[in-house]
Amino acid sequence: MSYPLWKQLEQLKTLTWVDLTHAFDETIPCFSEFERAKVSTLFNVQDDGFYVQNWKPRYTVWYTY
Repeated sequence: MSYPLWKQLEQLKTLTWVDLTHAFDETIPCFSEFERAKVSTLFNVQDDGFYVQNWKPRYTVWYTY
């Protein structure tokens, strides 16, 4: 049995893929009027037994294009 999505997948595999993602840190590109990103570690596995990061700002949508 042939499914249309498998044919489309084969076509997509022939294309060149470009990863446009950025790490979310202080260097991520953003609009100049937005607050810069800040990432801090609140707890780590070695000292606390679990890992938690605080990401700011929380209200901004970040796009990489």
